[in-house]
Order: sequence, then structure tokens, then C-alpha cells
Amino acid sequence: MIEAVAEENGVSTSLFTDAYSRRKKELEEGDKLKEYYLKKGIIKGNEPVKIDESNLVFSTDPETEKELKELTLDLIQGINSAIAEDSTGEAFKERRSIYFNINCERFQRASTTLVDPDKMHLKKDEGATLLECAIIKLKDLDIIYRAKLNDSKCYIQA
Repeated sequence: MIEAVAEENGVSTSLFTDAYSRRKKELEEGDKLKEYYLKKGIIKGNEPVKIDESNLVFSTDPETEKELKELTLDLIQGINSAIAEDSTGEAFKERRSIYFNINCERFQRASTTLVDPDKMHLKKDEGATLLECAIIKLKDLDIIYRAKLNDSKCYIQA
């Protein structure tokens, strides 16, 4: 209907088409996230993230393996702390959206320390730093829904 009116009045529909496509994609992504939450048994949004530590296998190098396990458990602890904070006024999705400042003492070294890919259990072109390896593992184990890293922050949708 909108397109017909626009055409009658000689108005371009390209902006409408772009906006429609973006909104459709947002709705589809929202549906995928809802499915993920249902599959994980997340009902209220404040349920903690759980992991079987025996699944945290990263490297053939014992020192790197230990460091990555500790880092991953620290990430999970941070996620759970953020989720547990009083968030009654927040929408469900926002309760499980966590931002980490990776310039803090705990994550700064992990975000800049490169790993030896020959000693890692990673797919080709995955993870170059300790932090990236920990996040990839959490995604591979379906512990988190998605994550994005930039120079100073890490966004996690748990």
C-alpha cells in the first residue's frame, strides 16, 4: 500500500525498501534469540550461565590451557554478575546484554596476547588472542548467543 501511494506521488520507495529490509532482519534476529532462550531454558532473563568445565579444552600447551580456562571462567563469572544485578526495569534482552571494558586489568593482557595457532583446537582463521579464543569456545559450546569485540569493549549476548 505504501509503495502504491509513493509511486502515485512520484516518491522513491528506496528508503522504504531499505527500512523494511532492516526491520525484517531485526525481527528475524529477535525470533532467533527467543528460540535460543527457549532452548536454553531461560525464562526470566536472570538465569545464570552454566558450563561444564570438562568441555573447556583449548590447547595442547598446558600453560595456555590453564590460562584460557581461568579466563573463560572469569568471563562467565562476569556475565553472571551482570545478569544477577537488579535489572527489574530492563527488557528481557537487555538483562542478558553484557559489556566488558577489556582495558581493565583482567582482560587487557588477554585481549592483546596472541596464541600459537598450531597449539590450539580452533578452526582455520579463528581467534588470535586469548580473549578471542575464550569467546569462540563459549560460542561453540552454545553458552553465549553472540559476542563482538572492538578495541576497548566486548559485547556479549548471553
